[in-house]
Amino acid sequence: MTKAEFLDKLCEGLRFQSDADEIQKTVNFYSEAIDDRMEEGMTEEEAVAAMGSIDDIVGELKSTWRGEDGAAAGESVRPGKVKRVFSPGDVTRIDVLDTSGHISVLPSPDSDIHIEYTATEMWRYDITGEGTLTVRRVKNGQWGKSLTLILCGKEFTVPIPNFNGAFSNELNLKLLLPAGAAPSVSVNSASGDVECRNISPAELFVKLASGDVTLANTETAGKLSVITVSGSVDFTDVSAPEIGVSTVSGEIDIEGLNTAALSLKTVSGDTDAENIAATKRLTAGSVSGEITLDLSVPCERVGVDSVSGDVELELPGSDSLYTVVTRTNSGDASVSGQAFEGPNMVRVKTMSGDISVDFH
Repeated sequence: MTKAEFLDKLCEGLRFQSDADEIQKTVNFYSEAIDDRMEEGMTEEEAVAAMGSIDDIVGELKSTWRGEDGAAAGESVRPGKVKRVFSPGDVTRIDVLDTSGHISVLPSPDSDIHIEYTATEMWRYDITGEGTLTVRRVKNGQWGKSLTLILCGKEFTVPIPNFNGAFSNELNLKLLLPAGAAPSVSVNSASGDVECRNISPAELFVKLASGDVTLANTETAGKLSVITVSGSVDFTDVSAPEIGVSTVSGEIDIEGLNTAALSLKTVSGDTDAENIAATKRLTAGSVSGEITLDLSVPCERVGVDSVSGDVELELPGSDSLYTVVTRTNSGDASVSGQAFEGPNMVRVKTMSGDISVDFH
């Protein structure tokens, strides 16, 4: 291999590093090392071979650059963008705790796991652990200019923080997951929205107090669970063996879902779910919110329970596929068929809301 070919392949392998200065310094180092060996009498091919495998070089650099925030608990990170890179073979789970900013879980640009955020003068993320990575918001040191004062013959240095970002409480975080064997992801936060698109984690757990949750083209091998207090939940083309969604005052809006077992619970928010393929079990509950469900395949057991909200249920196939039982105290119940001997059991109950069950 010639020197030019070696440096070209090295640049290709270093594309994971976003800092152009770091790439240039690395390329210059190996270029000079090859020149030194040629000056010692080696041929160009021998000098290049002495550098070792490009894969080994890139792997070691990844390991070195992974810890580029370099801060332990109680220390500081200079405000600005922070990027960490991890091998998917080393990480089985990512836990995100105590954040207040927007969290995006998106596809990785390569085969590695990337964790990116922008540190402020007040806050940063502490990323620790092996196997299970814990990403936790912690206070950052105050970076900024300093002013030197001389008082009574003594010199004092006083830090001057940059107030443009000093009082920001938000840390916007990106988790970039590779295709294939991505780790489980768990987010537990007081506030901040969560957005997941075009990813396939092993499992996904989201628990928020006031943030919204958006999932699109998301598939998990294991359980998927979303819990919010006042945030809304929006699913588009989501798939998992078991899915649970719970919100107090937020709405649930679903367009395209595939699972064996589905649970949807709200207190005062409405539930609107279309194109639902829940094959084994579907339960939906609400206190005052309306529930609208449109199934794309028959479900073995459907249970809907509402206090004062209306319930509209669309079931696929003929009425002979279902046994439908409805009960309401003060509302009206309408079933467009004679469904009472089918293999799939459907129970719908309200206190004061209306019930409508149709077949298509």
